[in-house]
Amino acid sequence: MKIIEKCGRDTLLGILVGGCIIGLCFLVLPKFHNKKNIQAGQLVVAFEPGIIKLGKVFQAETVHREFKLVNHGTNSIRVLSARTSCMCTVIGGEIGSAVIPPKGSINVPVEFHTGSVNGFVNAKVEALLEANGSRYYAIGVLEGDVLGDFDFQPRMLDFGTVELGQTATRTVKITAGACKDLVIKLPESSERLQLALTTNKLLSGVNSYELKATFHAPVEGASQPFSGSVDVVTSSERVPLLKIPIFAMARAEAEIEPSLVVFAQTGSNDELRFKINSLRPSRILRVVAKNGTASEVVSTLNAATDSEGTWSLTHNQRLESLAIKKSDRIDFELEVQNGRESVEARILSVQIKSL
Repeated sequence: MKIIEKCGRDTLLGILVGGCIIGLCFLVLPKFHNKKNIQAGQLVVAFEPGIIKLGKVFQAETVHREFKLVNHGTNSIRVLSARTSCMCTVIGGEIGSAVIPPKGSINVPVEFHTGSVNGFVNAKVEALLEANGSRYYAIGVLEGDVLGDFDFQPRMLDFGTVELGQTATRTVKITAGACKDLVIKLPESSERLQLALTTNKLLSGVNSYELKATFHAPVEGASQPFSGSVDVVTSSERVPLLKIPIFAMARAEAEIEPSLVVFAQTGSNDELRFKINSLRPSRILRVVAKNGTASEVVSTLNAATDSEGTWSLTHNQRLESLAIKKSDRIDFELEVQNGRESVEARILSVQIKSL
């Protein structure tokens, strides 16, 4: 009897467990089934066509094309944002916050501005969408071959960091393309930018030019960036004016931050923390607090760079002194190494004010 009861309990338990497993399968399997279909190529939302081929186009052209953003799902889907991968591509209409019904679509007009681009181009249109708490990403591609009247490399005159009082030179090469008899006019030089132009004839008979640009950093002052463009007049009817971007960062040999300290109260317990940047290996010798003609040595640091080969460095020094709070300024006396055996003295001043 006990054996029969035990077998009955085991059978009943097996039926219940089996029923739970079958029910769980009905709940889970549809999710995997849908996921499998999506992986097989049925995207919930997509640009159609995925790639628009522009073919051969010329410089300074505006090409108009149109994508469809298609919702293949069974729920409405909302566009959260849309953008392009470059400034040369613009979405013609406002599609942000647009709602696409199930199995529906919206038109996405785009403009591609060739400008002074030359050669193969690949621009992307991207959209972020949302439906029922899930987010989706769609991408459309524009491909084309721009037949340029000319090409220029590099695309920017980047002088990098230039020490105050020093110069840096970069060269841009401009080569004729569809406009084989290209003529370039030398732009005017300025106080900061000296320009020179040389002409070469390639073996193919095509004109080629080298524009040599020399940036002159200011002799003195604080570190500051310089940006703008060099405007080059050309004989191309499509691109009569070529704008070449320029950038330079004029850097002081050594400078301190902050250069001004303001105390709320003369007797407050403010803590000062300074940062000194130097282009060369240097040594902080001492810190002097000055008030009119009076001066007081606050600290003798003798803090040096890690090694002679260090070209950029940072010194951090904490100072707490009543003498500083009563002073007009603080002078950091530096010893800067200009060569293996050559050093020069530098003084970096911080103005002190009290409210």
